[in-house]
Amino acid sequence: MLMNAGNEHKKKKLCLSRKCMGRLAVILVVAALVVCGLLGGKQWYRYVHRDAQPSQTYVDAIIAEENANMAGPHEGIDLGLSVHWASCNLGASQPYESGNFYAWGETKTKIDYNYGSSATYGKEMTDISGNATYDAATANWGDEWRTPTGDEMNELIDKCQWTWTTSTEGIKGYEVTGPNGNSIFLPASGYYMCLSRNSVGEAGYYWTSTPDTSAASHDEAHYLGFKHNTYDVSKFCRYEGRTIRAVKE
Repeated sequence: MLMNAGNEHKKKKLCLSRKCMGRLAVILVVAALVVCGLLGGKQWYRYVHRDAQPSQTYVDAIIAEENANMAGPHEGIDLGLSVHWASCNLGASQPYESGNFYAWGETKTKIDYNYGSSATYGKEMTDISGNATYDAATANWGDEWRTPTGDEMNELIDKCQWTWTTSTEGIKGYEVTGPNGNSIFLPASGYYMCLSRNSVGEAGYYWTSTPDTSAASHDEAHYLGFKHNTYDVSKFCRYEGRTIRAVKE
């Protein structure tokens, strides 16, 4: 009888333990969903699954949903320059939002930004501005919009006043004011290399449509890069995921 009582006691403890584990699992799932929401919708995958190996079907579904989120005001801001600049990044709906990240010469986002997955790395290219096959702005926002050329990005630097600031939403970046007094906000959204997002709130990296033609390797393109005390147009490897601020005539 004592042995049976002992066994019953163990069974009850085991049941309680299983119930506790079950409740804990539910709590963890709910917490994960909350975290996913806080991390900004579709971008949660890159944080939660950075070291995971999901199925290709799952990855394709995430990317398709992210690429579908291209709604934005599509408002062109006249800064008094040769072109009008979009009020927000490609894939964003507000000026302070990062929007989507693209490898140079690619029109869709992806999970892993590396040279092996790049469609243009090592490929001899001409300027892609307005070419819907390679220009993400044209492909996603229509023929009216395109990625700015290197010259247009330099015009933005040379003819505008740049002020490092923090938006009312708490996002760091530059307020760029044109000769006519109108301005746009460029958030410091960082960049993607492989699976990792880097320099968020510290730096901004915006593609131009202009490839680097100085090297036979054909692996770099020009971009706008900035931190709180510097901004210029430089060149780097095409495979990194960077933001785009579109222009139109």
